Amino acid sequence: MFLIFQTAGAGKPLSWKARPDEVFNWPRLMAISWILLGEDRKPISSKNYLIKPDGYEFKDEHLQSSSIDRKEMEEHGAPIADVLEEFVKAAGQAKFVFAHNMKLNAAILGAEFIRSAKDNPLRIQPTYCIMEEATFYTKLPKKGGGFKWPTLQEAHTKIFKK
Repeated sequence: MFLIFQTAGAGKPLSWKARPDEVFNWPRLMAISWILLGEDRKPISSKNYLIKPDGYEFKDEHLQSSSIDRKEMEEHGAPIADVLEEFVKAAGQAKFVFAHNMKLNAAILGAEFIRSAKDNPLRIQPTYCIMEEATFYTKLPKKGGGFKWPTLQEAHTKIFKK
């Protein structure tokens, strides 16, 4: 099975070189979505969660940049512990895990696992970065030569020709 996930973090990391265990470097998880596909690549399950802050708040600028409404988050957000538990179950069923910009997504999620004192399944799962894998397929020129990492939209447009 295949797990594909995407996170929305509250801002950017202070340093892109930091490890996930440097939790103050990584933004808090605001939202996460994933889909679990079977071997036939047909959906088995999918989840979309807003995270309800517990003991911290998200800045208005982070909510606006992610198009997340504070009221909706407070009313419909899920506790981070519950979301991480659901993610662990989904990851446990997957043979491979994918994300666009895996380094960022895995670090944001990894920091949340550490903050919650839970085991991170991504430490032992084979992971693949859609952004890096799509770079040579999309062949989008980069200033100074070579190819740039495609945005998720650019990769989708090139792959599906839409």
